[in-house]
Amino acid sequence: GERGAEQLAAALKAPAAAALQELDLRSNPLGDGGGGSICKGLDIGENALTDASCEALARLVTSAPRLRRLVLRGYLFEPTRIGDDGGQVLARAVGQLSRFCTGETSCKGRASKTFELDLDYQQVGCRTAVEMSRHCGAWSRFSAFNTEISTAGATALANALKARSTETAGGETIALAPHRLNVAQCRIAPCAVELLRRSGITRLDCHGQRTQKPAVRAAC
Repeated sequence: GERGAEQLAAALKAPAAAALQELDLRSNPLGDGGGGSICKGLDIGENALTDASCEALARLVTSAPRLRRLVLRGYLFEPTRIGDDGGQVLARAVGQLSRFCTGETSCKGRASKTFELDLDYQQVGCRTAVEMSRHCGAWSRFSAFNTEISTAGATALANALKARSTETAGGETIALAPHRLNVAQCRIAPCAVELLRRSGITRLDCHGQRTQKPAVRAAC
């Protein structure tokens, strides 16, 4: 729980913690308070986190130089999980990792760091997808399995990924990192699924789309 997380956070400040390479804290009831206590150097999932913890998690993303993946899978039956408010905060933090070289021909515009973000089973939707679409240069994998991402969000991702796949620098095609996207069991219309398939993405998982809400269905 939160008290244990506070004790763990204190232990991680000890000199011996410098040797730590990996720590798995899945399926513990840390809550937002516990997540905020220890997220200075960890990625955590299945811990009943909500939007309240995302500012701290975003600081982790932007401040941990070797962090390449943040796993924040939610509990499917938790009534309150990370939604679009928190998802946008995380997406903007990922966007800050996009550091393109300028004036260096050896770099050819590639980002110096690509990131993997896993928000499976959270309550993120269109706004998070749109924000992620604005930062395609910063991430190589985005997993949003069984979330509320719908047609509009998927369309934004498809258009951004397609533009990114044809990007050039100095007249030369950029050798971009592969993009992998998991939006299976979301609420995406067939037309947007087809756009994703044509976007040049390296790997796409989009099976088992759920019934769309009426307002979403009309958007396609």
